[in-house]
Amino acid sequence: MKVLHAVHHFAPCVGGLERVALDSCLALKARGHDCRVVCLDKCSKAETRLPARETVQGIEVQRVPFFDLNYYKVAPRILEAAEGVDLIHVHGIGFFSDWFLLTKFLHRKPVVVSTHGGVFHTRNLGLAKGLYFQVVQRLLLGLADAVLAVSKNDLALFQGICPKTVLLENAIDADKFSKVIPGAKTNWLFVGRLAGNKRLDRLIETVWHLKNDVPGLKLFLVGDDFGGLTPRLQALARQLSVQRNVEFCGPASDRELKAYFAKCGLFVSASEYEGFGLSVLEAMSAGLVPAVQKNEAFRHVVRHGENGFLLDYSKPELAAEELHEILKLPAKKLAETGKAARAAAQGFDWGQRVKELEAVYQQAVKR
Repeated sequence: MKVLHAVHHFAPCVGGLERVALDSCLALKARGHDCRVVCLDKCSKAETRLPARETVQGIEVQRVPFFDLNYYKVAPRILEAAEGVDLIHVHGIGFFSDWFLLTKFLHRKPVVVSTHGGVFHTRNLGLAKGLYFQVVQRLLLGLADAVLAVSKNDLALFQGICPKTVLLENAIDADKFSKVIPGAKTNWLFVGRLAGNKRLDRLIETVWHLKNDVPGLKLFLVGDDFGGLTPRLQALARQLSVQRNVEFCGPASDRELKAYFAKCGLFVSASEYEGFGLSVLEAMSAGLVPAVQKNEAFRHVVRHGENGFLLDYSKPELAAEELHEILKLPAKKLAETGKAARAAAQGFDWGQRVKELEAVYQQAVKR
């Protein structure tokens, strides 16, 4: 089957959505499908334009120019990429999904939409987002041949406006980091976009509460500065005198990420909202013990006290107390928790998920 994957950003851009799009293409390609990608011609917040056409790991990528309306990227030329394919799979809600659904009468291809958290990753423009979701998406998603909720949280959200929504959770390459031996429990790792909803300020405040009780405590913040927050966060670290305890690492390749996993023992996140929680699953696949915010996405993958810990970072002082107790656990207990984390991550491997995705595609093409 020839499948067009439509996603705002794709490799070499780095991020959770980019990784899902790439991994799904590679998993489908391994099963004999012809996958190609259409995306925007710049990475998020970048100035440099990427090549209009390129092959990435055997996947043909077409990049198109766009009008940047901040929260809405208008790129009508994505329609050109629909020629010659059997099906269009759109990753995320926005112009790409809107345009391919609105123009179905022109391209005449089945359209599958993966939700990826919808439009509610932050509280910005809450009223406008609510109207767009409840009115526009209620109409447009009815035109989709399948709507795939990437998490149970998304399933509950999207079934309210589109009854045809079904659960097909995101997946990871669970073997990619499975040989990693985690590092020191006093080295903590965060991986993800440096955005407001991630509440990195609360992680830094948590470090401040613990710095005198935990010698050598170090927090590594890995990811693109999506919200331009680094200067403000660095100022906070200096204000709290924890600048030596917090390292801003920037984005990381898979090879670099593997090195961070081998350096750290705990994966931490104070994120208020996640569409799925890809980064925590990858860390779990490497045997790191997750100690993360008890948001809806993380609740579905982390079982408190079994394969990780769910905390409330909205109260950094209390989160610090809980983390201190976690660090005092016997080495055997932490090792067992890390082992359970690896096992849980295996349940989200692409090996099984790609078969479920194929079934959705086959059903959509038959309609």
